[in-house]
Amino acid sequence: MNYYFFPKIEGLESSVTLVNFPCQERFPIRDEIQKVYVTWSDGKNWHYRVVGKIAPHEAIEFHHSDLPENIPDSPFMFFHYKDLPLSSAELIVSDHMYFMPTWRGNIKIYSEHTATSYEGDYQHEMVVHIKKGSLVSLSPMFQNHPEIKNKFIFVNMTLSPEIREHLLHFVDPKRGVILHTTQVYNNSCNIISLDTVEIPTETPVLAISNSIAGIPIYFSHSPDMRQLSFEHTHPPASLVVFGEGLYFQRKFKDDWLKKILG
Repeated sequence: MNYYFFPKIEGLESSVTLVNFPCQERFPIRDEIQKVYVTWSDGKNWHYRVVGKIAPHEAIEFHHSDLPENIPDSPFMFFHYKDLPLSSAELIVSDHMYFMPTWRGNIKIYSEHTATSYEGDYQHEMVVHIKKGSLVSLSPMFQNHPEIKNKFIFVNMTLSPEIREHLLHFVDPKRGVILHTTQVYNNSCNIISLDTVEIPTETPVLAISNSIAGIPIYFSHSPDMRQLSFEHTHPPASLVVFGEGLYFQRKFKDDWLKKILG
Protein backbone atom coordinates (compact mmCIF):
# COMPACT_ATOMS: atom_id res chain seq x y z
CA MET A 1 0.00 0.00 0.00
CA ASN A 2 1.43 3.35 -1.01
CA TYR A 3 0.99 6.76 0.60
CA TYR A 4 0.98 10.16 -1.09
CA PHE A 5 1.59 13.67 0.23
CA PHE A 6 0.77 17.33 -0.39
CA PRO A 7 3.76 19.73 -0.37
CA LYS A 8 2.42 22.97 1.13
CA ILE A 9 4.34 25.95 -0.28
CA GLU A 10 3.22 29.55 0.11
CA GLY A 11 1.77 30.94 -3.10
CA LEU A 12 1.31 27.51 -4.67
CA GLU A 13 -1.26 24.72 -4.62
CA SER A 14 -0.68 20.96 -4.62
CA SER A 15 -2.65 17.90 -5.65
CA VAL A 16 -2.41 14.12 -5.69
CA THR A 17 -3.68 11.94 -8.54
CA LEU A 18 -4.54 8.44 -7.33
CA VAL A 19 -4.47 5.63 -9.89
CA ASN A 20 -6.49 2.48 -9.21
CA PHE A 21 -4.94 0.19 -11.80
CA PRO A 22 -1.60 -1.65 -11.93
CA CYS A 23 1.33 -0.80 -14.14
CA GLN A 24 1.24 -4.26 -15.74
CA GLU A 25 -1.82 -6.20 -16.91
CA ARG A 26 -0.63 -9.42 -15.23
CA PHE A 27 -1.15 -7.90 -11.78
CA PRO A 28 -4.58 -8.47 -10.19
CA ILE A 29 -6.90 -5.64 -9.22
CA ARG A 30 -9.76 -5.65 -6.72
CA ASP A 31 -13.08 -5.45 -8.52
CA GLU A 32 -14.71 -3.03 -6.10
CA ILE A 33 -14.91 0.67 -5.31
CA GLN A 34 -12.32 1.66 -2.70
CA LYS A 35 -12.33 4.41 -0.09
CA VAL A 36 -9.87 7.29 -0.31
CA TYR A 37 -8.39 8.23 3.07
CA VAL A 38 -6.28 11.06 4.38
CA THR A 39 -4.15 10.29 7.42
CA TRP A 40 -2.04 12.38 9.78
CA SER A 41 -0.26 12.04 13.09
CA ASP A 42 -0.85 14.26 16.10
CA GLY A 43 2.17 12.78 17.88
CA LYS A 44 0.07 10.27 19.84
CA ASN A 45 -2.13 8.58 17.23
CA TRP A 46 -2.60 8.24 13.50
CA HIS A 47 -5.98 9.60 12.35
CA TYR A 48 -8.02 8.61 9.26
CA ARG A 49 -10.84 10.32 7.36
CA VAL A 50 -12.62 9.27 4.18
CA VAL A 51 -12.52 12.03 1.55
CA GLY A 52 -13.74 10.17 -1.54
CA LYS A 53 -14.00 6.93 -3.48
CA ILE A 54 -12.14 5.44 -6.41
CA ALA A 55 -13.37 2.73 -8.77
CA PRO A 56 -11.29 0.03 -10.49
CA HIS A 57 -9.33 1.39 -13.49
CA GLU A 58 -10.03 4.96 -12.42
CA ALA A 59 -7.66 7.91 -11.86
CA ILE A 60 -8.81 10.84 -9.69
CA GLU A 61 -7.05 14.09 -8.80
CA PHE A 62 -7.50 15.42 -5.25
CA HIS A 63 -6.55 19.05 -4.60
CA HIS A 64 -5.23 20.10 -1.21
CA SER A 65 -7.62 23.08 -1.16
CA ASP A 66 -10.61 20.74 -1.47
CA LEU A 67 -9.82 18.78 1.71
CA PRO A 68 -12.00 19.43 4.78
CA GLU A 69 -10.88 22.42 6.85
CA ASN A 70 -10.38 20.37 10.04
CA ILE A 71 -7.63 18.28 8.43
CA PRO A 72 -4.06 19.52 9.12
CA ASP A 73 -2.04 21.25 6.42
CA SER A 74 0.14 18.33 5.27
CA PRO A 75 -1.74 15.02 5.49
CA PHE A 76 -0.88 11.82 3.66
CA MET A 77 -3.31 10.07 1.33
CA PHE A 78 -4.01 6.44 0.35
CA PHE A 79 -6.90 4.22 -0.67
CA HIS A 80 -8.15 0.94 0.80
CA TYR A 81 -11.11 -1.39 0.41
CA LYS A 82 -11.66 -1.76 4.19
CA ASP A 83 -13.49 0.45 6.66
CA LEU A 84 -10.73 1.82 8.86
CA PRO A 85 -11.00 3.24 12.40
CA LEU A 86 -10.90 6.95 13.07
CA SER A 87 -7.52 6.53 14.77
CA SER A 88 -4.88 3.94 15.61
CA ALA A 89 -1.82 3.74 17.85
CA GLU A 90 0.27 2.52 14.89
CA LEU A 91 0.05 3.44 11.21
CA ILE A 92 -2.14 1.01 9.26
CA VAL A 93 -0.04 -0.73 6.61
CA SER A 94 -1.01 -3.44 4.15
CA ASP A 95 0.42 -5.34 1.19
CA HIS A 96 -2.83 -4.48 -0.58
CA MET A 97 -1.94 -3.32 -4.13
CA TYR A 98 1.74 -4.02 -3.60
CA PHE A 99 3.64 -5.58 -6.48
CA MET A 100 7.06 -5.11 -8.06
CA PRO A 101 7.13 -2.83 -9.89
CA THR A 102 4.39 -1.16 -7.92
CA TRP A 103 1.91 1.20 -9.50
CA ARG A 104 2.32 4.82 -8.63
CA GLY A 105 0.45 8.09 -8.34
CA ASN A 106 1.21 11.66 -9.35
CA ILE A 107 2.11 14.51 -6.99
CA LYS A 108 1.74 17.98 -8.50
CA ILE A 109 2.63 21.53 -7.49
CA TYR A 110 1.03 24.28 -9.53
CA SER A 111 0.46 28.02 -9.84
CA GLU A 112 -2.04 29.96 -11.91
CA HIS A 113 0.53 29.94 -14.73
CA THR A 114 1.99 26.43 -14.86
CA ALA A 115 2.46 23.11 -13.07
CA THR A 116 5.15 20.55 -12.35
CA SER A 117 4.78 17.00 -11.05
CA TYR A 118 6.50 13.68 -10.57
CA GLU A 119 5.36 10.09 -10.37
CA GLY A 120 5.83 9.31 -6.71
CA ASP A 121 4.67 7.93 -3.40
CA TYR A 122 5.91 6.83 0.01
CA GLN A 123 5.95 3.06 -0.20
CA HIS A 124 4.85 0.93 2.71
CA GLU A 125 8.06 -1.14 2.81
CA MET A 126 9.91 2.06 3.72
CA VAL A 127 7.52 2.48 6.66
CA VAL A 128 7.80 -1.15 7.74
CA HIS A 129 11.49 -1.88 7.21
CA ILE A 130 13.29 1.40 7.96
CA LYS A 131 13.12 1.69 11.74
CA LYS A 132 15.97 4.17 12.09
CA GLY A 133 17.69 5.35 8.97
CA SER A 134 20.07 7.94 7.62
CA LEU A 135 20.08 10.19 4.59
CA VAL A 136 22.80 10.99 2.07
CA SER A 137 21.34 12.61 -1.04
CA LEU A 138 23.64 13.95 -3.74
CA SER A 139 21.91 16.26 -6.17
CA PRO A 140 22.84 18.71 -8.96
CA MET A 141 19.22 19.92 -9.09
CA PHE A 142 19.55 23.17 -7.17
CA GLN A 143 19.42 26.11 -9.58
CA ASN A 144 22.28 28.49 -8.85
CA HIS A 145 20.85 31.79 -10.04
CA PRO A 146 20.01 34.94 -8.06
CA GLU A 147 16.46 35.00 -9.44
CA ILE A 148 15.67 31.33 -8.76
CA LYS A 149 14.24 30.22 -5.40
CA ASN A 150 15.24 26.78 -4.10
CA LYS A 151 13.39 24.60 -1.62
CA PHE A 152 14.13 21.16 -0.25
CA ILE A 153 11.12 18.94 0.42
CA PHE A 154 11.74 16.04 2.80
CA VAL A 155 9.09 13.40 3.45
CA ASN A 156 9.10 10.78 6.21
CA MET A 157 6.55 8.31 7.60
CA THR A 158 6.92 5.81 10.45
CA LEU A 159 4.72 3.19 12.06
CA SER A 160 4.81 5.09 15.34
CA PRO A 161 2.81 8.34 15.46
CA GLU A 162 5.49 9.97 17.61
CA ILE A 163 6.86 13.16 16.06
CA ARG A 164 10.54 13.82 16.71
CA GLU A 165 12.97 16.53 15.67
CA HIS A 166 16.02 15.64 13.57
CA LEU A 167 18.93 17.66 12.18
CA LEU A 168 19.45 17.86 8.43
CA HIS A 169 22.63 19.31 6.95
CA PHE A 170 23.39 20.68 3.48
CA VAL A 171 27.02 20.17 2.54
CA ASP A 172 29.50 21.32 -0.10
CA PRO A 173 31.20 17.92 -0.70
CA LYS A 174 34.16 19.42 -2.55
CA ARG A 175 35.22 21.53 0.44
CA GLY A 176 33.68 19.28 3.10
CA VAL A 177 31.83 22.30 4.52
CA ILE A 178 28.35 22.39 6.06
CA LEU A 179 26.45 25.15 4.27
CA HIS A 180 23.25 25.03 6.31
CA THR A 181 21.68 23.06 9.17
CA THR A 182 17.95 22.87 9.82
CA GLN A 183 15.37 20.87 11.76
CA VAL A 184 13.05 18.35 10.11
CA TYR A 185 10.35 16.14 11.61
CA ASN A 186 9.29 12.58 11.01
CA ASN A 187 5.70 11.83 9.93
CA SER A 188 5.75 15.11 8.03
CA CYS A 189 6.24 16.70 4.64
CA ASN A 190 8.96 19.22 5.53
CA ILE A 191 9.57 22.32 3.39
CA ILE A 192 13.01 23.94 3.80
CA SER A 193 13.80 27.22 2.08
CA LEU A 194 17.40 27.52 0.83
CA ASP A 195 17.11 31.07 -0.46
CA THR A 196 19.77 32.33 1.96
CA VAL A 197 22.18 29.43 1.41
CA GLU A 198 25.18 29.95 -0.88
CA ILE A 199 24.86 27.04 -3.30
CA PRO A 200 28.19 25.95 -4.85
CA THR A 201 28.56 26.26 -8.62
CA GLU A 202 31.22 23.57 -9.17
CA THR A 203 29.73 20.62 -7.31
CA PRO A 204 26.36 19.09 -6.41
CA VAL A 205 24.99 19.61 -2.91
CA LEU A 206 24.82 16.83 -0.31
CA ALA A 207 21.81 16.62 2.01
CA ILE A 208 22.68 14.40 4.99
CA SER A 209 21.27 13.28 8.32
CA ASN A 210 22.49 10.52 10.62
CA SER A 211 19.12 9.99 12.34
CA ILE A 212 16.32 9.99 9.75
CA ALA A 213 15.60 8.51 6.31
CA GLY A 214 12.98 9.59 3.81
CA ILE A 215 12.35 10.95 0.34
CA PRO A 216 14.45 13.99 -0.66
CA ILE A 217 12.80 16.21 -3.26
CA TYR A 218 14.19 19.34 -4.90
CA PHE A 219 11.93 22.21 -5.91
CA SER A 220 12.92 25.42 -7.69
CA HIS A 221 10.79 28.26 -8.96
CA SER A 222 10.99 31.75 -10.40
CA PRO A 223 9.68 34.59 -8.19
CA ASP A 224 6.61 35.02 -10.41
CA MET A 225 5.80 31.26 -10.21
CA ARG A 226 5.82 30.98 -14.01
CA GLN A 227 8.69 28.47 -13.99
CA LEU A 228 8.64 25.44 -11.67
CA SER A 229 10.92 22.42 -11.29
CA PHE A 230 10.13 19.42 -9.04
CA GLU A 231 12.17 16.20 -8.83
CA HIS A 232 13.39 13.67 -6.29
CA THR A 233 16.71 11.82 -6.21
CA HIS A 234 17.21 8.09 -6.10
CA PRO A 235 19.09 6.32 -3.27
CA PRO A 236 22.84 5.72 -3.81
CA ALA A 237 22.25 2.00 -4.48
CA SER A 238 20.53 2.93 -7.74
CA LEU A 239 23.86 4.28 -9.03
CA VAL A 240 25.27 0.74 -9.11
CA VAL A 241 24.44 -1.28 -12.23
CA PHE A 242 25.90 -4.63 -11.12
CA GLY A 243 27.12 -6.12 -7.85
CA GLU A 244 26.16 -5.35 -4.26
CA GLY A 245 24.20 -2.12 -4.51
CA LEU A 246 23.19 -2.06 -0.84
CA TYR A 247 26.82 -2.58 0.22
CA PHE A 248 27.82 0.40 -1.92
CA GLN A 249 25.01 2.45 -0.41
CA ARG A 250 26.09 1.66 3.17
CA LYS A 251 29.71 2.43 2.31
CA PHE A 252 28.78 5.68 0.57
CA LYS A 253 26.60 6.82 3.47
CA ASP A 254 29.04 5.80 6.22
CA ASP A 255 31.97 7.56 4.53
CA TRP A 256 30.14 10.86 4.14
CA LEU A 257 28.43 10.81 7.52
CA LYS A 258 31.75 10.16 9.30
CA LYS A 259 33.58 12.75 7.19
CA ILE A 260 31.06 15.52 7.83
CA LEU A 261 29.48 14.68 11.19
CA GLY A 262 32.28 12.70 12.79
